[in-house]
Amino acid sequence: MAQYHLNEAAYWSSFAAVFQLHDERRLRRFEELYARDIPNLDQKFSFLVSELAKARQEVAEFTKEGGDALVEIGKEVAILTFQVEEDASRHKAFVKKSAEEKADLEAKLHNKDTTIVDLRESNMRLQASVDRVPVLEDDVKRLKEQVRELEEAKAQMYTAEQCQDKYWEGILGARGMFAKNMPDFKWAEHADRDDAAKEREEADKEQQARKVASEGDTTAGASPRATSQGPVSQLRPISLCNVVYKCASKCLVNRLKPSLDALIDEPQHAFIPGRYMSDNILLSHDILHFLNGRKATGPNIAAVKIDMSKAYDRIHWGFLLRALKAYGFPSTWIQLIYQCISKVSFKVLINGRTSTSFKPRCGLRQGDPLSPYLFLFCMDILGRMLTLGQDIKLFQGIKLARQAPQITHLFFADDAMIFFQATETSCTNVGGIIDRYCRISGQQLNLAKSFVKFSPNTSLSQQQNYKSILRMPKVTQFGKHFGVPADCMVSKRLHFNYLIDKVAELITSWNGALLSQTQKIVLINSVIVAMVSHVMMCLEIPISVLNKIDSMIATFFWAKKGKKGMHWVRRDILHLPRGMGGLGIRRVSTLNSVFLMKQVWRMHQNPQLLISRVHLAKGKFALTTGKPNNLLGRVSWGMRGLRRAENVLLQGCAWKVGNGDSIKAGRHKWVNGRVPIFGSHIRLTDAKSWKVSHFIKSDHLSWDAEVVRNSFDNMDAKAIMSLELPTRTIMDQLYWTKHKTGHFTTKSGYAFLREAEINQDSLTGLGQHRFVPFFKLLWALKILPKWKLFIWKIMVDGLPVKKALERRGISLNTSCDLCIDVCEDAQHIFRLCSLAQEMWRSSMLGIFSNFNENLSIKDWILNYIRLFNSVDGKGSDRIVTFIAILWGLWNTRNTRVFRSENGDIQACNIHVKLAREQHLAFTGKSNENLGFLHPPEQLSGYPPGFDFANIGLEIPTTYGSVIYVDGSWNKITLRAGMGWVLQQSNADSRILGGCDYGLGQSALHVEAMACLRALQWAKESTLPNRVLYTDSAILVSYMQRRIIPEVNVRWTVQAIFEIV
Repeated sequence: MAQYHLNEAAYWSSFAAVFQLHDERRLRRFEELYARDIPNLDQKFSFLVSELAKARQEVAEFTKEGGDALVEIGKEVAILTFQVEEDASRHKAFVKKSAEEKADLEAKLHNKDTTIVDLRESNMRLQASVDRVPVLEDDVKRLKEQVRELEEAKAQMYTAEQCQDKYWEGILGARGMFAKNMPDFKWAEHADRDDAAKEREEADKEQQARKVASEGDTTAGASPRATSQGPVSQLRPISLCNVVYKCASKCLVNRLKPSLDALIDEPQHAFIPGRYMSDNILLSHDILHFLNGRKATGPNIAAVKIDMSKAYDRIHWGFLLRALKAYGFPSTWIQLIYQCISKVSFKVLINGRTSTSFKPRCGLRQGDPLSPYLFLFCMDILGRMLTLGQDIKLFQGIKLARQAPQITHLFFADDAMIFFQATETSCTNVGGIIDRYCRISGQQLNLAKSFVKFSPNTSLSQQQNYKSILRMPKVTQFGKHFGVPADCMVSKRLHFNYLIDKVAELITSWNGALLSQTQKIVLINSVIVAMVSHVMMCLEIPISVLNKIDSMIATFFWAKKGKKGMHWVRRDILHLPRGMGGLGIRRVSTLNSVFLMKQVWRMHQNPQLLISRVHLAKGKFALTTGKPNNLLGRVSWGMRGLRRAENVLLQGCAWKVGNGDSIKAGRHKWVNGRVPIFGSHIRLTDAKSWKVSHFIKSDHLSWDAEVVRNSFDNMDAKAIMSLELPTRTIMDQLYWTKHKTGHFTTKSGYAFLREAEINQDSLTGLGQHRFVPFFKLLWALKILPKWKLFIWKIMVDGLPVKKALERRGISLNTSCDLCIDVCEDAQHIFRLCSLAQEMWRSSMLGIFSNFNENLSIKDWILNYIRLFNSVDGKGSDRIVTFIAILWGLWNTRNTRVFRSENGDIQACNIHVKLAREQHLAFTGKSNENLGFLHPPEQLSGYPPGFDFANIGLEIPTTYGSVIYVDGSWNKITLRAGMGWVLQQSNADSRILGGCDYGLGQSALHVEAMACLRALQWAKESTLPNRVLYTDSAILVSYMQRRIIPEVNVRWTVQAIFEIV
């Protein structure tokens, strides 16, 4: 009877939801009836039908007096009555059929001398599993909090850029942007609504909730999935909710998000903070690899992919409310959710016209920010039903390793994959669970997108039998999972070639546009690279595919008007960071490794994740052992890529000393990211076996100075003595040396790999190392982007001058058109040409460009820009004039060569003037009347940044004890000292304290230690209401948890938190 037990529960929740909102008296009577010990479902249905009949009669009598509210109750009661009668008839048929099946089963088992399984025990286990649903307890108070801050509500408003579809900007985005920028007195109308609700009586709260939900009028439109015409099923619905309702809905979402991780089971990876789609893809990839490897022995494996048809639109409200109640949500919150999902009216946009409004009876709006999170609870019920089915041995899940957790399903919103050992019984039970969930939730399988795949050791006859039981088509290839080829069986290149086609298609669509090279750089990094990043975050892509994509990107950058252009600079230089002489175009092969390193780092930092536990069962992380991992055995393509990335990641990591038991002093990097040097008298064979704990005193609080000085080189001994140690026993930790916080970031990882890939030849191609600081200055200048690219081309010999064309094998006259007998190169065009010399002398700069002709054009430009920047700053007008003249000379040369125009000084001055006007327009200085675009700051009489500064010593009177701390550190000797002053509000005298700390690692480390020692001293002195003052702004940010502490003060900051 478990099947109808679940239907009954959904029923009672629907009944309770209706009368809880409309009729408290009848709800209490209903609860009394429900609490009775009614022996069977037939009698319960009889009671329910009688109660509904009484409710319908009362509604009919008082409809005229009650108005619209009673009319709504009448509709809902009528729906419930219909459902009760229909379900009661199904129940009777089910009871009859179950009795016949049970008798038949008992006869068969009796004939085979088989023990009959006690079905009551299974029912008890079913109820026990339902009781294991996590209950919301600690966060109830936060859920009930009202929106009291005006800025919290305003922050939820949409802007035009946040619209999901550009076609609806005028309907949704403009209104949202207007509302967000409304003056505060306009917002008071909505803000006072919450304040007024606090002062009203308890009976008015329901009416207030209806007012909020009434803002949820929705306009539904549809945009085509393809350009050609097709049926309505090929249209993508777009729900345009009211902006004010979206604001309220997002406030609810912000209160719900922190509780999702504890409530929703770990196989669900959608919309939950800390869980990512990449985990779902990697797990499914590993499971499919495990399935494909079952070719001879072992149990048969099945992988089922199910897709729900119109998943959001079919959800039963009663089922959702019952689920929320089971998870422990407060009744007020459930009531508010019911108002949000039920008090909805739709209008449909058809050919630009709006239909009449209508109200739905089920489903969740896809345009509602709350809908995805409510849908998670519905899918979690299916997940727990599958977990329960495994617990009571209805089917068996899959384990990828001996110590790995058993996996039965993976969810991403409504996309579900189910894995089990394929037998006739398991297929029947899995299909039954899915059908049962669909009946109680209102969902319906989309058979066109649902299918099953079996392991190769499953015979064809078994496959046909199993797929007929599951009523799904069978496939031999899963294809792409969220756009990623998760089922890789043959050549990996064949699976990833579609990325090349996508990039080629995108580039071809841009060939018709007249894009400058500066625009192309933006498109490459923000569109092309981002388009393949989704795949690169999950799996390692074959290097041949990545190199082809890099080649296509370079070709696109140099192409002109859809035709292949000449590559004037090597591709390796284009991929260099801008500060090192490149253009910062991302190299996808390097970026693929960085993304995998990021995935490995996240798995190492979060060992509780499902993906972490699965991979840890296959072998320990290199970041845990400190040793590179060897790729042994048959591992999946995804695992192989992660292990390679992990070995690379380990090269950039070092140890943070905790208790010192895991660190080998002579092999591991633990002193400022390197291996320390032992003294000359130390035998290396002995030193290699020493651990860092050998140099820490037995109390684990300080270094053994004598042992450290006798064992290491003098400089390294000082560095070791300056390292911080934790105040309690903590395990050693690996940290990323390329970022000050010790945490891996994509930017630092990419710079680390590019630094390793860049050899000396790449830098010599730019000239000399002295140009590297100039490139950093160039890209920081406040000038036109095309000017920066122009100067960069001069510095890397990337301009198509005649001499460069001759080097490329092009036959032409290399002489300057003005100077006749002189070869045209960059030096001649910008310095030594007669036009250039006259232009520089007549300009406001008054430069004699022919002075010191032996100086190269690169050094000449570098010297002048550095000079102007050092004197005037980055906003120097002389830098603008200098680059404008270079730009004018180049444009004059081009018009003379390609248009046969007169390239005299007048033409050059016109180009320079036009260039300066473009620069002024770019910087917003061309018209002073446009100042409203950059309104001046509202100053209160203080200089900028000094509004809250207080020069001198201030003695607060609102606190009991105030401690002023400060630290001192010598960068050369590493010596450190600290002191503090205690000022109490009830005393005139001050108490001084301090100590000689010894050696410190940095000024921030010493300042943090000063705060820690002062707090420890105050705690021992039992001072009340302690307030600490420090002059380190970054340390205050650490204490306020605004930013992550640096790795060299991690233990100290942690100890401060433990005290306060």
